[in-house]
Amino acid sequence: FPSHDNEPGTFTRKITLKVQINIGAETSGFKFYTNKIFLCDVPDECAISQKQKEKALFKHLLHEFRHWMQNRVYKIRHTEFTYDDNDVANDRHAYIRNEHEIDARRFSAQHIKNFYRYYKNFKSQ
Repeated sequence: FPSHDNEPGTFTRKITLKVQINIGAETSGFKFYTNKIFLCDVPDECAISQKQKEKALFKHLLHEFRHWMQNRVYKIRHTEFTYDDNDVANDRHAYIRNEHEIDARRFSAQHIKNFYRYYKNFKSQ
């Protein structure tokens, strides 16, 4: 049984997480209360090399995966994301300083190196 605090329980189940790359989209996102992540196809327009482009895409994936975890594992509700699209587009305080956004950025930064290394190893096999 799951615990009653903010930690996930110890039971396991199979979940299919769908990741869709949206050609021409300006942003990536996670649809709350689902198992769907949407990624923009060009997350960093300044990325030149293939490695930079791959890492940018994977950073978005890890960021949105963390939001999925926040919602589906840690049971954080969409109402705790107290910002709107304008806040995101203008890098406003409501978006930048939202505790769940900070957590997702930290998660992405913490795991990108290993994720990319695993990707390169699997790709070369």
